[in-house]
Amino acid sequence: MLRRYILFLKRSPIITAVLAIIYIMVCLKTVETSTHFQTFIVRTMLCGAVCFFLYQISGDKTLAASYNSTGYVVKTSSAFLVLAAVFGIFSLVMSLGTGLPMRENIPKEILILFLMFISVGLFEELAFRAVI
Repeated sequence: MLRRYILFLKRSPIITAVLAIIYIMVCLKTVETSTHFQTFIVRTMLCGAVCFFLYQISGDKTLAASYNSTGYVVKTSSAFLVLAAVFGIFSLVMSLGTGLPMRENIPKEILILFLMFISVGLFEELAFRAVI
């Protein structure tokens, strides 16, 4: 039964896209996004749904192993990482210099923001693997 469902979704990507859009709209309408953690939950749900539907459309090549090591990726993107760290430190110093109150729990906010970035990165990686 599941094999017929997957073959049906592979043959008709429009229906798969409509199902994904319906799920996305349900996620956006049912979960309140007034805090960063709630936004993270919604983004994770959306990332999971889109990854599932991409897998349904493209099959096993979405989850195929990549043979580039993490060291290669860090070495290649090291200039961007250094530039991002410089701008992050600059933004932190500038915000401390204004005298405006900071958020109450900064480590928690940074962790949630990091997790949101991870979910977006996971979606992009799987989306590009499915398309290419």
